[in-house]
This record gives sequence, structure tokens and C-alpha cells, in this order.
Amino acid sequence: MHEITVVRTTDTGHRVVGHEGKCKFLHGHTYEFEITLRSDELVGPGFVMDFGGVKDHIDLWDHRLLIWTEDPFLWEAEGVRDPHPWGIYLVPFNPTAENMAQHLAETFYEEENIDYVSAIVRETESTAAEYVMP
Repeated sequence: MHEITVVRTTDTGHRVVGHEGKCKFLHGHTYEFEITLRSDELVGPGFVMDFGGVKDHIDLWDHRLLIWTEDPFLWEAEGVRDPHPWGIYLVPFNPTAENMAQHLAETFYEEENIDYVSAIVRETESTAAEYVMP
């Protein structure tokens, strides 16, 4: 079994829909993502997955504001017809650390040669969420 790990840091904003505390407001974190992938089979020139491909996927969220497609903020933000020029990245989940970890794990697990994924999302130095597949 082959294993790779990529650790990447981004500055990413979000808000948690339904949160009763201060996280209901737009805010940001310096997130640390740790992605571990395992495979019995190597692809291409001998990769579990190209490190650059893993980094590129995580970097989609760097210096972006993650907004859930069901967030009422989208309907209240007048004039935001196309969110991308504003740095808004629409996601199909409420952007909690737990949901971010699950989304990343599921994305990487879709690769046909990947047998195991661990996605850890560190929101602060003392808080983290992990999602493991299978």
C-alpha cells in the first residue's frame, strides 16, 4: 500500500447557517488541510496522486468566501449576480469544518485508484475535524 500526505494552508472565509453564536456572521480562518491518500495502484509515472493536483483542489478555496448554495445571504446580497468576481465560492454544503472535510474526502475518493482518504480540516490551532473513507 502506497500513501501520500499533503498539508496545505489557506485563508478562507465562511459563515455557518443556523449557528446561534458569532459564527453565523461572515468571518474567516487560516485553515490547515491535511489530506492523506492510500492506493495499491500507482498511476501515471508512479503516483498515488500528483501532489500538485491535491494542492490545486485545496487552493480553490484560498482567499475565497465559501457560501452554501442554500444560504439566505445569497438572496439578500443585492447585485451579486455572479459570485466569482467577488471571490465567493459556492459550495453544496453548510461550510462547517466537518462538512469541508467530508467534501474533500469524497472528492479525492472518487479517483479510481484511491482506496483510503483522510481529510483533516484545522480551523484553529486547537480545533479540527476529520473525515475518513472508507
